[in-house]
Amino acid sequence: MKCELIPYAICTNKDADTFRYMLEHPHYNFFMLDMYKGGNSDLPIEEDTVCEDIKLCRKYGKVAMLSVGRYIFEKNDAPYHAPLKENWREIMDNIDSLMHKLGGEAFIGYSFDEPFYYMTGDEYLEMTKYISKYGRRIFAIHASVHIHMALWPVNESHDFKSTAFRNMSHITPENHAYTTDVSYDYYGEWEHGVHHNTVYRLFIERMGDRFEKTRFWFTPPIGTVMRSWVDIPSEECEQICIDIFMGMWNWAKSVDNFGGFIIYTFLDYICRDGSSHGNAKAYLIPDKNGNVKWEKMYSILKAVGDGFADGKHPRDIELPEVEYDKGYIV
Repeated sequence: MKCELIPYAICTNKDADTFRYMLEHPHYNFFMLDMYKGGNSDLPIEEDTVCEDIKLCRKYGKVAMLSVGRYIFEKNDAPYHAPLKENWREIMDNIDSLMHKLGGEAFIGYSFDEPFYYMTGDEYLEMTKYISKYGRRIFAIHASVHIHMALWPVNESHDFKSTAFRNMSHITPENHAYTTDVSYDYYGEWEHGVHHNTVYRLFIERMGDRFEKTRFWFTPPIGTVMRSWVDIPSEECEQICIDIFMGMWNWAKSVDNFGGFIIYTFLDYICRDGSSHGNAKAYLIPDKNGNVKWEKMYSILKAVGDGFADGKHPRDIELPEVEYDKGYIV
């Protein structure tokens, strides 16, 4: 099984220039395509920008998964829950048929970002069981709270009702019976890796035997993606990213069914208070002279990408020597 680097949420409607750069780059062969712009869309699937995206993936010999939540769920005012549309099966059949027609072998499956925020475990099982008939991969990236609620206690910083929060589903082997790839996303600074390592151990425990039947991925931040990092100097942000990545790297070396890294993020996000997450592409994509601002993080990604391109597992890849906080390795 070949390990991959996935640039998360890169497609034409998010950042066309970066998408094109990565389509032409030999290290990035696997994309998670996002449908149109935010919110549920009544736009016919045939008019969605993702149709051009999947054709580009096919043209460049890359593969892609598709996020479909905006097309098959109803809008709903309940905190973080959106019921499936009555005709969601018909919608999925149409989407799958079109994506297969446009993408051919480039279209390999479906991805769901933190699905238990907007559907229950039973709904997820019902939906993935139906989707599995297409014979494609199904990828779920979970929030750590859906692995174990104790990992993210209810507090005043959350903008949803605590009752709804406590009633959210958690991952189980049963509701992941049709899931082929799993990960979790947590982008903050862990207390010397304690949170990250706890999540990973609990993920294995929760998935049970199912864990051995799925590919496990890590989702490391490779840019300044946390709101609290906005005012941190660039070199400090780079070191935080290196610390966290190396903690994940040492876990990855021990995982036989390791799928790869979903690297987050090459985009520039605006926070609700108007502040901006730092734009990672400004640090990690070479300028016209071939220079990058984050040379250490870039050298790590290059070594990983080269190793994956050669079909190597993390345990067989030698990374450049960098200083990192060993406390992130537990």
